[in-house]
Amino acid sequence: MSDLQSIVSDPRENIIATLGNTTLQSFLTTGVIGKMSLMLTDKRVYFKGKIRSGMIFGTKYMGEEIVDLKDITGTGFKKINPLGYILLSILSFIFGIIFLALEGDSSSMKNVGIVIRIIAITFGIIWIISYIIQRRTIFYINYAGGTVCVDLRLVSYNEIVEFNRTLRICKDNITNYVQPAIPYHPVH
Repeated sequence: MSDLQSIVSDPRENIIATLGNTTLQSFLTTGVIGKMSLMLTDKRVYFKGKIRSGMIFGTKYMGEEIVDLKDITGTGFKKINPLGYILLSILSFIFGIIFLALEGDSSSMKNVGIVIRIIAITFGIIWIISYIIQRRTIFYINYAGGTVCVDLRLVSYNEIVEFNRTLRICKDNITNYVQPAIPYHPVH
């Protein structure tokens, strides 16, 4: 715990919850290569890992974010289901079938037809694999200035649900806390 305490911005912060993994742990448990960590204190959320500037096709980069709880505007889960890859795969297979029907009797045309069918099937398979790789559910934390997204293939669903519940409780505690009034004493 002392290693984690050295990461926080304010030594008076209390670490409430942590969530994370190493690259090896992630690969062995989920089959996905990735590394990320989230730490919740009574004042902030600390994130380290792959950050997306957009939910689906946004820029991805490795980075670190520190977000004050008072700046968090929302959290949630989003399913990303890129059906365009399935559509491209179906079109590729249809193209291969149509070219099979249009194939002529000459041997050179048959050779071209075989090559085109192989290419169409190859692209169809590539797009199906792309769909499987890109389909996922993410947990996101919106805050004034951006979004932090955690791929649920990197952590267990139950862990992230508990982390989200704890984060919401901490956020409620911050927003319900009323700062004591500082008495005004005019200078004479």
